[in-house]
Amino acid sequence: YFVLCEAQQGGDNVVSKRLRIIINSLEDQGCVVRETKSGWLVRPPAKDAEQFAIHGTESDHRAEKNTRARVLRAGLTWPFDKT
Repeated sequence: YFVLCEAQQGGDNVVSKRLRIIINSLEDQGCVVRETKSGWLVRPPAKDAEQFAIHGTESDHRAEKNTRARVLRAGLTWPFDKT
């Protein structure tokens, strides 16, 4: 799972390492990723792909799999899939 850590450093939430890798990977693929109050809004570079949200506190066992499905549906690659 990926979850925002409860600990705070300097007033900012600390994002899990795995979630940070996902966000950075999406940005590297040309997505516009905007941080919102409750997570991130991802706009893929393809004009026909729908934007989707990644919630900052997703914690159930399906959260990462659902996010992976949204990423693949948008025609992007998942950073943890073996090539």
